[in-house]
Amino acid sequence: MKKVYKARDGAPFKRAEAQEIGEYIFNLKDNKGEITPLDVVNSARSKSSILNKYFDWDDTEAAKQWRLQQARNIMNHIIEVIVIDDGKNTEVKVKAYYSINAVNNKTAYVPLAVMLSNKDYKKEVLLKALNIIEDLENFLRILQNYI
Repeated sequence: MKKVYKARDGAPFKRAEAQEIGEYIFNLKDNKGEITPLDVVNSARSKSSILNKYFDWDDTEAAKQWRLQQARNIMNHIIEVIVIDDGKNTEVKVKAYYSINAVNNKTAYVPLAVMLSNKDYKKEVLLKALNIIEDLENFLRILQNYI
């Protein structure tokens, strides 16, 4: 049976390229079936690689982009503890900052309180959460077939 690959929303490549890219990456696996990010980068170094154009080979710009990724990583790992007044003072841990599409389709982060007070931000974050739930449900269905 042939594997079918598709692009997730927001992919850095064209939807039409998803099948070729998926197969290309799949073929990078070693004898254990493992593929590391380093395998992908090393393979993409060749100008003939389908992945080459998706990497920034300018070291100065790549360093800047890496720092932006580090900042995203920091912001994605900060949680806020909310105490719910339910008679038990239950503590709930949630993300402190939420990624949203800002002006000019740029990504920005907003604190929890700002996200909750803005109808458009709430809708966007809810749609992302629903996508995560759908992905998890699909993953669990597949996993159950292998247990």
